[in-house]
Amino acid sequence: MKLNIVHSILLVLLFFVYSSPLIFINYVLFDNSLDEDIITGISMILSIGLIIITLNYVNRAKIKFNLKVLDYRLLIFLAFILILSDIAITNPGILLIETFIDNGDSINTNESYSYLLAAILIAPIVEEVLFRGIILKGLLENAKYSPNKGILISAILFSIIHFNFIQIFSSLSIGLLLGYYFYKTRSLTGAVLLHFIANMSILLCSYVNKTLGNSKITSISDIYGNYSIYIIGVPLVVVVFLIFKLVKNQRNIYD
Repeated sequence: MKLNIVHSILLVLLFFVYSSPLIFINYVLFDNSLDEDIITGISMILSIGLIIITLNYVNRAKIKFNLKVLDYRLLIFLAFILILSDIAITNPGILLIETFIDNGDSINTNESYSYLLAAILIAPIVEEVLFRGIILKGLLENAKYSPNKGILISAILFSIIHFNFIQIFSSLSIGLLLGYYFYKTRSLTGAVLLHFIANMSILLCSYVNKTLGNSKITSISDIYGNYSIYIIGVPLVVVVFLIFKLVKNQRNIYD
């Protein structure tokens, strides 16, 4: 199934249309008394299911996903980059931006089981099905779009749907790495695993910050405690080296 950028944007809009009714009902009829994370998770599942049904009907053919995990070496390599990036760049960046914007008061400390279920399990599955399994796959099948353009488009759309300025850049980088893995393997399950690792990693980084540091950043030690400079510095050097190596070795996909 070939897609272009207009189709991709329409699919994202359709995702929100399909996911809105339950959220609207909870807001209007129940005054948000139902667990918002559970409602969001159920809405996401229903929405992606309806999108698949819609596309199957429109194209008169079933959408197929590759559920095999392929290229474990690349999977581990990218997972390593994601984890180190969360430690050295993403989490410190989020903390610094939130401190600058509102003195750190908006930092999410939700640790409920429903939040973990929605953010750590449901979101990676649903988002990877939409952005890699459907959108990126469709763009890659369209000869008018080079692989790097398809990866970039899917990553930009992936970052925009988070509706959070603080998360846009981290989501974009994650989307690029997940898109690259999917381009090389066409493995949806592998992309889901990487997404899960990225979400779990940032959650653990936030926990370490809350345990050893301070959400309001006035010095580098507020991020991960007394050894923050080493916890951030070493992974930062390693991740820069790994990304440089990745780009150098795979330059053929970048026009």
